[in-house]
Order: sequence, then structure tokens, then C-alpha cells
Amino acid sequence: MKGAYLILKDKVFYSIHKKRKFVLGNAVNVAKKLKDGRIGLLHVVDEDLNKGFMKNFDVYDKLTYFIHVQVEMPSEEFIEKLKEINVRTVALPWLYKPSQNFSAVFVKKGFEEWVEKFKDIVVDDEEIAKKIGKNKRLFTINLKFEGAFCEINYISPSFIL
Repeated sequence: MKGAYLILKDKVFYSIHKKRKFVLGNAVNVAKKLKDGRIGLLHVVDEDLNKGFMKNFDVYDKLTYFIHVQVEMPSEEFIEKLKEINVRTVALPWLYKPSQNFSAVFVKKGFEEWVEKFKDIVVDDEEIAKKIGKNKRLFTINLKFEGAFCEINYISPSFIL
């Protein structure tokens, strides 16, 4: 499966290209174009959620009707609300000790012990990806890795045009 790494703020998707953030457009419209381009999963960093605001719930509700969505969670505060509309939630163990309520865990160096507690693992480091067992579903970010369940990549500006 192919995925897109996106930043969401005020119902607008952004991406990163050459270390710079740029506007893609209205989140629902961008997601439809990505779906047509064979993207099956949106991996979202929600800047509003990171500030403690659930401004984009309606966007997630619309997206989950036609594409898979997973969101990096800055805390456990909105997990249940997002799970009710089939949004996958990704734990960030360097910010807090995650519970089993999350759909997946993002594992970075120094936090490898979390691999054993979750079936779905998000990584952006090849060394860690190599250590993860075959009984896990691996979601890689900007990393080509044989056997990954989903390769999540930044979207270039030309993809949307």
C-alpha cells in the first residue's frame, strides 16, 4: 500500500518538499486527488490537534468514507472520538506512555521497547525497520523497505497540480 505524509491545519493539507512546507489545498479535495493517484492511506500530523484543538473532526469524518487515515496523536485526549469515525491513531512514546487504545505506535531510536506492545509499527529509520519482526505490520515514512505493509512518502507539489 502507498501512503502520503501530510500536515493538516485549519482544514488545509500541507506537505514538505526540500525541507520546506507548502500548501496542497483543501484537505478533502487533496485527499480525493491522492486516492485517484493510488494512495491508500493518509498519515496526518494535525497542527491544530498538537495545540489541543479538535478543529478538523469534520474533515476526518469526510475522509474516512473513501480513504484510510491515521493521525499522530500528541496525547490520548481525542482517541475515542477519532476511533468512532474509523481514524487510526498513532502513539508517540517520546511524548507520553501510550496505552493499548492506539492503533499503532511510532518507534524511534530509544523507544524500541514499544514494538512488542503493538501490532502496527510506524518507523522512519532503516535500522529500526530491520529489527522489527515479521509478525508486525510495518508503516515506513520516507523509507523504502522490503516487506513494509505501507510506504508513506511526502507528496511533491507536482503530484497535486
